[in-house]
Amino acid sequence: MSHKHVRDPPGSGPDKRYAPRTLYRWLGALFFGLGTVGIGVPLLPTVPFWILAAFFYARSEPSLRDRIYAHPRFGKPVRDFLEHGVLSRLGKLAAVSGIAVGIAISVFVFSMPGKVALIIALCLIPVVLFVVTRPETALGMENNGDER
Repeated sequence: MSHKHVRDPPGSGPDKRYAPRTLYRWLGALFFGLGTVGIGVPLLPTVPFWILAAFFYARSEPSLRDRIYAHPRFGKPVRDFLEHGVLSRLGKLAAVSGIAVGIAISVFVFSMPGKVALIIALCLIPVVLFVVTRPETALGMENNGDER
């Protein structure tokens, strides 16, 4: 018995946009969860993880991005970065301090070999440069003195 291959008519197959949306939703959930844990765990940053979560939610579930934006403490810095590329001075200080403290803990508490710590520190130099070169306010953005 011979079987002919019959093609599905256009548009009747699985939605090719579904897979990326699902992946983005899962990534958003992962980064939101990490950021939420960071609220209570020192050196685990909330805002950078929530920036990533909002980025992925914007592509999969915009209402979840909007909920992050509406958070009373962390929503403004997330929105400012994603919409204007802005990091507050306090945010920059927290990021650079967190990187430095993380390296120090790795070396002194966990006895990371000096060469490994140096390699990690050198790899983090571009991250620090990126952070410190972000504007603190965007053109046309109100500066209400909030340094979060």
